[in-house]
Amino acid sequence: MHRPTQILVALGVALALAACGSPSEQEPTASPAEVVDGTNLTDITEQDIDIETEETAGVTQLTPEEQAEVDLIEAGDRVHFDYDKSTIGVEGEATLRAQSELLLGAPALTVTIEGHCDERGTREYNIALGERRAEAVKTYLVSLGVAADRISTLSYGKERPEVAGHNEDAWRQNRVAITVINP
Repeated sequence: MHRPTQILVALGVALALAACGSPSEQEPTASPAEVVDGTNLTDITEQDIDIETEETAGVTQLTPEEQAEVDLIEAGDRVHFDYDKSTIGVEGEATLRAQSELLLGAPALTVTIEGHCDERGTREYNIALGERRAEAVKTYLVSLGVAADRISTLSYGKERPEVAGHNEDAWRQNRVAITVINP
């Protein structure tokens, strides 16, 4: 028999014995039927039983690095910019405050800020603009208490668009600085 089956059989026998006996015949200690594989069944708690629920089904434990990436995405890993600008707006400030809390709570994490631009403009101009955007994000995080040596910057300019397209919607999504947790 499998262990869960043995436990269920033992519990059934114990309940049957308990129902048959009068209060004076029952003893306060465990009967042989209440002990399976050396375990007193009356001492088993909910914590001892590993039951898979809908909430835990298929869920695997994340490594600290993976959890940090999930937390960063939830906090917001992107700061968007206006056309030809490297100024952080109100939404970007809120995102960076959430990022700084994550980084201050995990002092071993280091990040790279990737600066991106839309496809308009020369390659050289967009590399410089992407760098200004990444540096603006770094400066803001440092102003919130994150150590500067934990943050590196990298500009991709227009070389790695987030969204393909030649319209304002695509361009808006490509004007971004993305915070990436270093391995």
